[in-house]
Amino acid sequence: MNVTSRSNQAGSVAALIAPRGTQRFKYSQNFGLSVHKSFTVLHERVKIGPSLDIHNIFNFSTILGQQPNQDSANANYVDYMLTPRLARLGVVVSF
Repeated sequence: MNVTSRSNQAGSVAALIAPRGTQRFKYSQNFGLSVHKSFTVLHERVKIGPSLDIHNIFNFSTILGQQPNQDSANANYVDYMLTPRLARLGVVVSF
């Protein structure tokens, strides 16, 4: 909650319900998968390596940060979440 009636025209101060660092969230789960394979072509002069990387396979949306000030317009606002599922395709060519 915000305390605005302070003596000597002092600025407002945020009084939190619980001390900073005491709020705990669910444990974070993040599972990723990476697949790489190399092939040799053109009389063993060129090597091609396709790859696939998938991050956060199960698409968990775990809350990592939340607004602790209960007397503000954005009380309990979620600040940070675990990143969504992400897939990346790649190719490495060596010659």
